[in-house]
Amino acid sequence: MLVTLLAGRLAAGEVIRAFHAEIRIEDPGTLVITERIEMDFEGAQRRGIFRNIPYRYERYANPYRVGINVLAVTDEEGRPRPYVVSRQDGDISIRIGDPDVYVTGRHTYVIRYTARRAVNFFDGEPEVYWNATGDEWPFAIEQASARLILPDGLSAGAVEVRAFQGPPGSTTPATAEVEVGSVRYSAEQVRPGSGLTILARLPEGSVRQPTWGTALGWWLRDWWPAMALPLLSFCVMLALWLTRGRDEGGGQAVPVEWDPPRGLSPAEVGTVFDEICHTRDVVATIIDLAARGYLRIERVESEKLLGLQHKDLKFTKLREPDLDLKQHEQDILRGIFGSMKTAKLSGLRGYFRTTFYEVRDHIYESLTARELFRGNPQTVRNSFAAIGILLVAAGAASIFFLGAMGVIAWSVGLFLASVPVFWFGWYMPARTHKGSLALRDCLGFRRFLEMVEKQRLQEAHKKDPTLFGRLLPYAMVMGVEDRWAGHFEGLMSEPPSWYRDDSQAAFVPYLFIQNLGADIQTMGSSLSALPASTGGSGG
Repeated sequence: MLVTLLAGRLAAGEVIRAFHAEIRIEDPGTLVITERIEMDFEGAQRRGIFRNIPYRYERYANPYRVGINVLAVTDEEGRPRPYVVSRQDGDISIRIGDPDVYVTGRHTYVIRYTARRAVNFFDGEPEVYWNATGDEWPFAIEQASARLILPDGLSAGAVEVRAFQGPPGSTTPATAEVEVGSVRYSAEQVRPGSGLTILARLPEGSVRQPTWGTALGWWLRDWWPAMALPLLSFCVMLALWLTRGRDEGGGQAVPVEWDPPRGLSPAEVGTVFDEICHTRDVVATIIDLAARGYLRIERVESEKLLGLQHKDLKFTKLREPDLDLKQHEQDILRGIFGSMKTAKLSGLRGYFRTTFYEVRDHIYESLTARELFRGNPQTVRNSFAAIGILLVAAGAASIFFLGAMGVIAWSVGLFLASVPVFWFGWYMPARTHKGSLALRDCLGFRRFLEMVEKQRLQEAHKKDPTLFGRLLPYAMVMGVEDRWAGHFEGLMSEPPSWYRDDSQAAFVPYLFIQNLGADIQTMGSSLSALPASTGGSGG
């Protein structure tokens, strides 16, 4: 609460001779306050005074707003004085006086205003805690007093009162006396930068609490950034998704396709299918390379701790990479074998991860260069993830650096604003018209893998015994490998030539499918595993 003279520096003799506040409680939790300020300018010539009344406080590190409404400003005779009300840095600033008229000597200013939401409730008990005079006056107050008018029918013994004088945070007691129907507070010779603060705790039910609708409205005023920022973020991201995040030419009818999408490897089909290059896409590429004769997969016994046995996978290189292979397929063969002819899956654990990132990058870059995506899906997602992280960091920084200034609502708003960014950002990659046609082919081929008739499949299998293994990688990347494998119950008498399991005395299709599924999961977890912190060497 700051009072500033309108002109010049303060004269040494300027002083407030008396400051008295008459305070009355109205339901629900509103104070009606009349201040009488007897200002003595001594011999200085001034235009008037500023009376600044804070309306923003801090509660739980968040702004707590009190509704200040100035009703009138008069002199001691009730004659109106000119004034202008404005808001400045969390204060209601009342400029009192005519800017064209100088005054000197003693003048009395009577200010009448209401302070809505100035009564707090603790376990239903109303409490008035109010800085009656303010504590930022640039000059002394000779006599400071306040009178709190109690609600009707309230006995003096039911009220708990205290008063303090001094600078902000001072616990120096001031005089507080309970009278019939009121409480009288007073202090003398209040120094510059100090004030008189009053406190009165009233019994439950003596003041009507605000309704839930009123309380909600007040809460929304305090916490509006926590809702406005996420809503704004949602609207912006929704607009971006509607304009940039939807496929061109999507939603077309999907016919059944008997052949895989032309020109797309299994890993590329998986990426076009859901716009993400998963670990399973890399594993499917290994199965595809085996089906095409570049390597063989074999289940072998491997020693474990304390002599126990467990299954491992052994990869044997059958052919060197050639021009028929795409870049990501060459990366996978190099990542598995290096300069060796054989490798075990257990030896690749923790060391294939770098290769996985290279494979993923090459797939994204290839599909983007071939104009199946508007932009690199990985780059698009990373860009929005970076924006989301910046919002989270801004929220954390505002709490850390500015929390004492009451910015929790803004911090929470920034945190929540990151949620739409992260969520929509994940779905922002979009296919071009060419990419939408490729997706339609992928979905059509997926329908074939799921719904193929047993008789037609049997005829196709007789013509091409490699059909199961050749199309299995495509079924894997689209999540229908179990359905595809189930179609071959009773059709296969031996496993594909690229897969061996010497532990099985006889080929059982059900066990083969079960073991293959376990091997696929093992490869996925091993190839994407982080390097061990203890170091070591790969197989």
